[in-house]
Amino acid sequence: MQSEQLDKVIAQWGDSPFTKRNKTETFLGMIVSKHPHMLDSCLRHLKLDVHEHTEYGTWNTPLAPIAIAILEGRDECVRILLKHITRPNIPVVYSGETLLTLACECAPQYIPDILGLPGIDVSVRMGSSLSTALHDCMKHKYEFAQIKPILKHPSFDILTVDYRGCTLLHEAAGRSHNEAIIQYLLGLPNVPLNMQNVDGRTALHVACLSNVKVAVALLADKVNADIPDRHGKTAYDYAPHLRPRSTHIGENLEPCPSCKKYGRNVALDPCGHFICSECASGEVCPCCKRKYESHILVYM
Repeated sequence: MQSEQLDKVIAQWGDSPFTKRNKTETFLGMIVSKHPHMLDSCLRHLKLDVHEHTEYGTWNTPLAPIAIAILEGRDECVRILLKHITRPNIPVVYSGETLLTLACECAPQYIPDILGLPGIDVSVRMGSSLSTALHDCMKHKYEFAQIKPILKHPSFDILTVDYRGCTLLHEAAGRSHNEAIIQYLLGLPNVPLNMQNVDGRTALHVACLSNVKVAVALLADKVNADIPDRHGKTAYDYAPHLRPRSTHIGENLEPCPSCKKYGRNVALDPCGHFICSECASGEVCPCCKRKYESHILVYM
């Protein structure tokens, strides 16, 4: 029955399903967008290239069929197409995003399946920014559990930089929601603590310029704070108020997430939670109930 329906759709297409219509539209792209229920039958009966880009429908930019399925929220189509992907590291969007990058941007539920594709490389740099999927992840407020499988993938390279020379640590340090990721990266071997980007800035520079207090707290006793950037300025020249001073609980600090009473001024190692001195007086983190080994830093 589905075979007969497929023949009718091919007839309506008015051309060979193996050639582009109007030089831009592919038959498979049309199937995903207009006849998603026929996708499985189409791939079984026709040996179509699932990687070929199309401009079919409302999308004005060339997209791979799986990109259309993700952007249109066609979950079943995504699952079917994933079984046919053989080149997981090539762009699925004309601007250069790979399948993993696209999932990190708008469909994290597919990340585990994509990581299971043969030949997947999580450190591939794509797009105009030459960034990796993980660089893009830092811009979104994802749970650490969603991103951790990418960090633990065998192809993950902590030394990979984008076009600005920024490592993943640089990218994470510029946003306050990346606390757990920064803590994880700092625990990895060969982490490039003092690597400078094209502006000569370290991750600590980025944290100070972005006024991300928790990142400064985690980085301050690990990154060389005396490294100047190309303007001759150290990290604390941009944010002198974040320079480490004492263990005093300052009134200007953000409230401790545990007691809500004092300002948080202590970062715990290894869990990374940022709490006040009073709550850090025991041996167990009051937030996650895990034992911590040391206080990383406090500031006024």
